[in-house]
Amino acid sequence: TCTKEKGMLKEALQHYQHAVRLKPDFIDGYINLAAALVAARDLDQAINAYRTALSYNPKLYCVRSDLGNLFKAINKLEDAKACYMKAIENAAGLCSCLEQPGMCVQYTGGGMAGHTPL
Repeated sequence: TCTKEKGMLKEALQHYQHAVRLKPDFIDGYINLAAALVAARDLDQAINAYRTALSYNPKLYCVRSDLGNLFKAINKLEDAKACYMKAIENAAGLCSCLEQPGMCVQYTGGGMAGHTPL
């Protein structure tokens, strides 16, 4: 089964890479690609995929947290701390946004794209 799982992971990576080539601003594609790259132990490319997702929407606190976890795993603790602090800042903004009337959260493609006033 290990060979089968490796084959499935390789296929998943190919599909995610193809998806982001077709639609370069496909944030969820980069997030899924990053997760698959982590599973494949290609951590440098996973970092690049997370950073690309954040370049399209820097307020994705979950992505910042995942990137922080990845930095922590490779012992880049200052980078991890910076990601966690930014994730907390972005998550706090989301919570205050949801508590205020006249604000909404926009979802696109199953992922949070950000929030804007109505």
